[in-house]
Amino acid sequence: MYATVEELEAWLGDTPPAGSERMLARASRYMDNVLLKTSIYPVDDAGTPTEEAHITAMRDACCATVEWWQANGDDGLGAGSEYTSVTAGSISLSKPSRTDPTGGAVDPRRAPEAVEILDGAGLLGHSPRTYQCRE
Repeated sequence: MYATVEELEAWLGDTPPAGSERMLARASRYMDNVLLKTSIYPVDDAGTPTEEAHITAMRDACCATVEWWQANGDDGLGAGSEYTSVTAGSISLSKPSRTDPTGGAVDPRRAPEAVEILDGAGLLGHSPRTYQCRE
């Protein structure tokens, strides 16, 4: 995980929500599998980032993600901000039209502040690369 419950508490300036450890684990996994998927940065043998600026950015982005989820009534599964309103009688659901500048759908789990933090640390914007093995 990129952040601890204690670091989340310091980030929030308040007692972290129940289930914070699970949310931090989900935020870290989301960052690895989505936000940092094509990032290039130095790591040690365990795959842990080694540069202090990257470590700090990943910790802060992880905390910002959990804060975003908490503010939007989510727990990291993406369902919290799925609908703007729900009515049970005669069923009426409203879904927000969240799109990015290119018109694509926005993942409700993506915290804008986390993206800003990671981008500021130079961890975003890398396109996928392929390498040829030479024998």
